[in-house]
Amino acid sequence: MARFSRSETLFNLVKKVLKDEARKGHTTLRDASAAVMAHMQNHGGVGAHGISHGMLLLAARRIVADEVRVQFKHTMPENVAVSVFRNAPPELSKVLSRIPAWIAVQKGAGARRVPALMATPEDWEANGRIKHEIGRATVLHGDRSFSVADMMRTYGYKTLSDAAELNGEDCG
Repeated sequence: MARFSRSETLFNLVKKVLKDEARKGHTTLRDASAAVMAHMQNHGGVGAHGISHGMLLLAARRIVADEVRVQFKHTMPENVAVSVFRNAPPELSKVLSRIPAWIAVQKGAGARRVPALMATPEDWEANGRIKHEIGRATVLHGDRSFSVADMMRTYGYKTLSDAAELNGEDCG
């Protein structure tokens, strides 16, 4: 996906909203995004906050890419899988309703995908390797979170800000 220069106005608005949300102690991506959008709509629209026509085109591309991703991951309804694959071995029929319409056989934005019904055993193995690699990375990230929690308990910190020397600075 093409890169564009960030809007300083938007950057500052998001920073302000996240600071407000931090005062509450929690937020969600949905809530923070909604707060930014509400502010923009009530204060001149997206153009007044540095969102250009080119950025809107990139947003449209992202919307299209999101829909493509949804359809890549869409699974076959179980009743269809059972009727279409009635001659398949039972153990294969059981998993067919849970497989995506397309599988990735490479990593990255330009990863090659193959329709699941046309994938070879080698394609399925490539897909499995990718998923295992992602799973290992997820576990490592989870381990990091557990390590931080353990260290905080060891040193008696209630939050990470207890460990920080902020000197009145804004880290967010």
